[in-house]
Amino acid sequence: AVTQQKPGGSEAVMAPGEAIELRSAIRAYTINGAYLMGHDDRVGSIDEGKYADMLVLDRNPFEVLATEIGSTRVLQTVFNGEVVYDAATDPTGEGAIEAEYDVDLDLSGNPGDSQYQILDG
Repeated sequence: AVTQQKPGGSEAVMAPGEAIELRSAIRAYTINGAYLMGHDDRVGSIDEGKYADMLVLDRNPFEVLATEIGSTRVLQTVFNGEVVYDAATDPTGEGAIEAEYDVDLDLSGNPGDSQYQILDG
C-alpha cells in the first residue's frame, strides 16, 4: 500500500496514484478496521479501557526505507494484555510449521538466505 511495489521493492510500481502514507496504512489496519467492525470502543488503538492488543516489532517502520518495511519481524504479540507470542521462546515457530506442513523453511529474515523445499510429495 505504501510503495505499490512487491515486498523489498522493484522497478515496477503498480498504480502509483493509489500509494498511501505509512501512517494511513497502519490506521487502516488498526483503528479504522476496528471502527468498520464496530469494535473501536475496545480495540484498534492503545487507550485506557481498551484491550491491550499490540505487536512488538524489531524496528520502527517510520525509521526505515519503505521498501524495507516488509522484512520487519514480530518479536512479541500481546493480546488482551498477555504476551501470546514471543519470538525468542515460542515453540510454534519454524520447527512447528515445518512439522505441520512437511516443508523445510529458513525463516532467518534474510531474503537471500531463504530456501523453501517440499520434503515429501
